[in-house]
Amino acid sequence: MRLSVNTRYAIRMLCTLAQADRPVSLAALAERIGTSKRALENVHALLKRHGITEGSVGPRGGLTMKRALSDIRVGELLLLFDDAVDLSMCRTGRSACCPEGQQCPSRVNWRAVSSRLQDMLNAVTLKEIMQW
Repeated sequence: MRLSVNTRYAIRMLCTLAQADRPVSLAALAERIGTSKRALENVHALLKRHGITEGSVGPRGGLTMKRALSDIRVGELLLLFDDAVDLSMCRTGRSACCPEGQQCPSRVNWRAVSSRLQDMLNAVTLKEIMQW
């Protein structure tokens, strides 16, 4: 399983913001993370919509955390950016070559594994990740 680029950017962005003692400009964040400002604008828009970050304009403006890292779960970010964990091949673009498709006997098992993995990721906070 791989995290999407946006999920990885979101995690890095939130951890960087949490360490800052004042608002951080999008340009400064992009430079620290090593990506484009436009990519982070898209990530911030979704985080803001879900009450995780906020932004202010002006000479002292920038992005800040609206919630603590201890209140943000990795599973929550996966739901926002990756539509949750799904290890079943039947739901990916690679399933076209599967002759069994929807009738695959192992599909139910992969759904159960995916559900358990999602539950585990829902239990991990970004604060815990920062402490590892």
